[in-house]
Amino acid sequence: MSTDSDGHHTLIAWLRAVRQSAGEPSLRTIAANTAYSHTTVAKVLNGAMVPSWPVVRDIAVALDADVAHARRLWDGVASDGMDPPPDLDTSTPATPTSSWRVALAVWYLIAATAVSALAVMLAIDPDPGRTTAAADISALAFAVAAIIILATRAFWCRKNGHQSAATFFAIMTAAISGWLVGHVLWAFARTVRDEPVPLGHLHDVAYLWMPLFATVALWRSSRALGVGRPMGRIDNAATLLCMFCGIYLAALTLLTALGDGHADAWTNVYALRPSADILLAMLAFAPIVYGRRLTSSAVLSAAFLAAATSDTGYMILRADPDIEALPSASAVGHILFLALISTFALLARPVQEPFRSPRPISGLPMHPTTIASAVAAISLLVAVTCALWIRFHTEGPIQATATVLVVVAAAAFGLSYVARSFLEHAPLAERSPEVR
Repeated sequence: MSTDSDGHHTLIAWLRAVRQSAGEPSLRTIAANTAYSHTTVAKVLNGAMVPSWPVVRDIAVALDADVAHARRLWDGVASDGMDPPPDLDTSTPATPTSSWRVALAVWYLIAATAVSALAVMLAIDPDPGRTTAAADISALAFAVAAIIILATRAFWCRKNGHQSAATFFAIMTAAISGWLVGHVLWAFARTVRDEPVPLGHLHDVAYLWMPLFATVALWRSSRALGVGRPMGRIDNAATLLCMFCGIYLAALTLLTALGDGHADAWTNVYALRPSADILLAMLAFAPIVYGRRLTSSAVLSAAFLAAATSDTGYMILRADPDIEALPSASAVGHILFLALISTFALLARPVQEPFRSPRPISGLPMHPTTIASAVAAISLLVAVTCALWIRFHTEGPIQATATVLVVVAAAAFGLSYVARSFLEHAPLAERSPEVR
């Protein structure tokens, strides 16, 4: 289609006029509110390219313009019956899930089920030595398999030009690698040093690399999937912080209750792992609420829930040192976590489409952004309730931790409300690309 057509000139003139009426925001400011680069926006506004409808729609929305009128103008550009050329640097080519990866994922789930059943059988074995050895060996084998699959996906995504997906899988590879290091240290202490409950904390630090890297990976992928972006990055981060404070204080409450109110500074560390796992499960489930990636998101969420089951068993073990071996649910949780992570790596596809507004689920009365705000409020309420319980039933560093986290959660909740109001009412020209 020619860029010299009357319809194209009319569309570009209207977009320029809308931009001027919006206060002449910069190209980067406009691009920050779309799924496209400022280079693409510049070519559209300069008339150097004939954009497709998604590009025109996003620019019109970013400029607070009449989308219906923009559609009518774009229809005039396409009235000659020819489709516009593909947009530049918008998304990667479509790559559907390969049939061999689906088949491999099915077989992998079958293997995981078999090994999990074996772990359950060994968990009721009267010999704790055989039980712990079987669980440790199975978990190590599945961890190595998960790392190989994730690294392979990262390599092929990078080779095929899916840079964002390659980064995601590379970060997840680092996350599982950290988990593997922690588990090797844990297994070494229990097997070689004959410590039923390893006394050191080096494995605790290594284990925490998994939720740290996984949080970064899920945060990076959320924008491409259109999760939470309408509320802005500050609002998203504040909501995430509220959720973590509520979950973490609930874990601390459980720990102190199991320990009859006795707790020390390391109790804060023991509660981190199950809290982080539950938070990651909620983050992995978020795309489903926003109408995205139903299957892969469900698998990833189930994986982190399995990790939470395992780490909760570890937390209970720390609270009650009289337990001689890990609870059976903990051993099964390790294996299912790694098997489901590998299955997710096999099933997940690179993001194929630019950002779209959240799609409310049929039958759900609330908009996804409203659900996110409600989750933040509920998390704050849980944090306050748990902090009050800790205040009257424990003493020492746990009280200080609870007080600080409640203050942080309350401040984050207020900040999220201010950020949301700012984004809704501030003129577009005053919006910062960092607040989007």
